[in-house]
Amino acid sequence: MLIGEAAASTGLTKKAIRYYIEQGLLNPETQSAGSWLNFTDGDVETLAMIRELRGLNLNVSEIRGLLDCPPSQLLLLLRQHLQRISAEQDHLSELQRRLGQLLECCETAGGGDIRNAILALGARSKEGLPRFRDRLSSLFPGPFGTMLACHFEAFLPEEPLSEEQEAAWEELIRRLDELEPASYPEELERLYGMFSPEAVREMIEQNRKSALHLAHSGPEALIPIAERLRAAIQASPSSSPLHGMIPWMNASKQALARSGYYDIIPPLMRRISPLYDQYMNRLEELQRLVPVRADHTGYHLP
Repeated sequence: MLIGEAAASTGLTKKAIRYYIEQGLLNPETQSAGSWLNFTDGDVETLAMIRELRGLNLNVSEIRGLLDCPPSQLLLLLRQHLQRISAEQDHLSELQRRLGQLLECCETAGGGDIRNAILALGARSKEGLPRFRDRLSSLFPGPFGTMLACHFEAFLPEEPLSEEQEAAWEELIRRLDELEPASYPEELERLYGMFSPEAVREMIEQNRKSALHLAHSGPEALIPIAERLRAAIQASPSSSPLHGMIPWMNASKQALARSGYYDIIPPLMRRISPLYDQYMNRLEELQRLVPVRADHTGYHLP
């Protein structure tokens, strides 16, 4: 089947199909010295799945993970996506309620002192935004909050916390607020400062997908992951853009270590998030399989 026929069969455009091929979501057979593509019935079925998953507001990286995972994990990831949608709906409902309150206050005041109306709104509702999702970046604005969001928000639970988790969360916020200011590389601060909210959300979703995959991988599944990691480190060229970020990242880690960050924050996150605890356990197992060493020149294997 040619690409035009595949497009007609699935309702996708040819450009969309080519894009999904470029993103590695499918790999149709190339015919006639690479001049045209031959789509099998299986390829068309994959395209139909991609169409439906995109219609559920899943991004390309999430779909890639869903296409590769076993049925049991597929169900888990879809449930996670449903939970995120429910949390977003709750978030929007809360924002709608608060905005309605603000407009009511302004209209009652006859359009007068809007500043006082906003302050009155805060006095009437102490809950504000949802407690966990998006809280780190809102509690700590700027590059530091963006860094926290990128590293941890993928692991924050969406269901109500237990008393123990609640206490750990309160302590986490207090300890983060009391940390000695760390001196980060200017390049890294500028990079975090450039991230749009959409880019941060995309990174969080990618981190969540990777964390779920690794956390639910048994010991036997870690071996091929370790082999791919080892191959990637060995093949990483010094000209790679990521290679140029290694000095910034190492300097950032050293600054955080001096502030006591690693002694305080990861243990609290383990108490808050079972997913983070399981993910870190798998990372430690992976580190034993691939004992990577990092310095200012890059990542190295023994």
